[in-house]
Amino acid sequence: MLGGQGTVNLLVHLLDHFQLTRHFRLDPLRLLSFATRVSAGYRDTNPYHNATHAADVTQAMVCFVNELEIRKEATHLDLLAAILAAYCHDIEHPGTNQSFLISTKNFLCELYASSLLENHHCGVSLSLFRETGLLAHLPQEEWDSFFRLFRSLILATDMTRQSEFTEQLKRRADSLRMDVEGDRHFVLQIALKCSDIANTGRTWEISKLWSTRVTEEFFRQGDMERKLGLPVSTIGDRYAQTISKIQSGFIKFVARPLYTQWARLFKSDLSNEILANLEVNLQAWTEMEADVKSHPANESEESPAAPTSKPNSLSGVATPVPLRRGISAGSNITTPVPLRRGISTGSNAATPVAARRALATARLHLASPMFSRSLKQSAQSDSVNPVPLHRRLMAPYSSGAVSHSSGLSPHIDTAPPTIPVSPHLTTYSPALPRRLITPLTDSPTAPRRRFLPTRTPPPQRHFLHTTPRPGCKACVAPAPVARQSGARC
Repeated sequence: MLGGQGTVNLLVHLLDHFQLTRHFRLDPLRLLSFATRVSAGYRDTNPYHNATHAADVTQAMVCFVNELEIRKEATHLDLLAAILAAYCHDIEHPGTNQSFLISTKNFLCELYASSLLENHHCGVSLSLFRETGLLAHLPQEEWDSFFRLFRSLILATDMTRQSEFTEQLKRRADSLRMDVEGDRHFVLQIALKCSDIANTGRTWEISKLWSTRVTEEFFRQGDMERKLGLPVSTIGDRYAQTISKIQSGFIKFVARPLYTQWARLFKSDLSNEILANLEVNLQAWTEMEADVKSHPANESEESPAAPTSKPNSLSGVATPVPLRRGISAGSNITTPVPLRRGISTGSNAATPVAARRALATARLHLASPMFSRSLKQSAQSDSVNPVPLHRRLMAPYSSGAVSHSSGLSPHIDTAPPTIPVSPHLTTYSPALPRRLITPLTDSPTAPRRRFLPTRTPPPQRHFLHTTPRPGCKACVAPAPVARQSGARC
C-alpha cells in the first residue's frame, strides 16, 4: 500500500505532470515541505483514513478531471485546487464520524455548526498553506479564488450531504456546461465525491481490500461507543453486522446512484468501467452475504462470537464487552494479562521503565564472554528450576523476584537497577564510561561481578582521596603501581 514518502512523491509528480509547478512558480522546497506535512497529518493508526487513502483519492481525482469535457475547459487554478483538495481532504481524520464527535461533545462541535470534520480538514490545510508559504506569492485575488474552490471541494465530501448532491446532479445533468464557471466547479465537487468512494468501483481484489479496511474502522468506532456506554451505530456493531452486508448496502444506495448520474453526464470508457466493476463487486458481496446466512456457523471473521457482558456503572444495564487477548469468556476480568514481554498489569507504575532497563542490562550480560561459563552452570539446574533461563538471568537486576500469576508466563515486578560501586575504585572517571555486565549475586549459577570498559582505556590514576593531592605519591602513580606498592594517601 502506498503511503508516507510515496504519497509525497505522487503529489509532486502530478503537479509537475500538469505543469502546475511551472505555471504557478511553486518553490520545490516549499512544495516538498507542504506535501510532507500533509502526509504526516494523516493518522497511520486508522485502517482506512490514512495517507494511503489520500493517495488513492488523489489518483482517482486525476482520472475524473481527465474527462475530455472537463480537461478542455478547466483552468490551471481549477486543476491546482482539485488536486490539492483531494490530497488534503481527510487530513487529521480521527477515524470516527460526525455523529460520534457530537455524542462525545468533541471540541469541533464548538468551532463549527455543521460538517465538523470537513471544516477541520480545511482549517488544518489553511494553516499548512500559511506555515509553508506554498502559495504566498500568489496575488490576493487569485488566492481568494483558489481557496474558495478548495474549501468548497472538501466540504462536498461530507457524507451527510450525499443524497443532496446526487439529487442535484440528477436534476442538472442535462443542462450543465463546462464553460460556465459555476457549473464546472459543481462538476469538480461531484468528481471529488466520486473519488472519495472510488474503491467501490475498482477491481474486486482492490475493492475488497479497501472495504475490509473501512469496515474495520466502523467496527472500532462501535467498540468505543460500547465502551463509553453510548448507543452503538448500526454499521459499527461488529456482533450484528457483516462486511458483505455493509458493502452491498453501500453500493446499492450510495455508490451506484452517484456513478449512474456521472455516467449519464460523461459517457466515457472510465464511466463504463466503473459501472461494470460496481456490478461485479455487488454480485460478489451479495453471494457472500447469502453464503453467510445459509452457513452462519462458518462465519468467523465477519461475525465473531457475542461478547460477555458487564454492568454499566452509569446506567446499571449490562452492556456487551469485547473479549481481549488472554481473557476467556468464563474467566475473571481482573486476571493479570501480560501487556508486553516482562511487564504485567499487576506491576507498579515504574515497571515499564524498570523492565526495559533490566532487559538492557541482561542483554549486556548475554553478550559478555563470561556468558558461556554461566550458561554451562545454569544448564545443570534447568531440570529442577521451572523458571526459564532468560528469566533467571534477568532476575538479579530487579528488586523483585520472578513470579507466576494465574498460570500465565512469569513476569518481573522490577525497579530501576542499582549499579554497585567497585571496592577497588573510590572515584569514578567520567572519561571512562563503564557498564555492568554481570550481576552481583550469591547464586552459584551466576558469575562474579566485574566491570568492562566500552573501549580500551588510557592509563588511569588510582585515587583514594576525593581529589588528588600534589604531595601524595599514591595520587600521582598509575593504579597498578599504587596497588603493587601498597601506597596509601
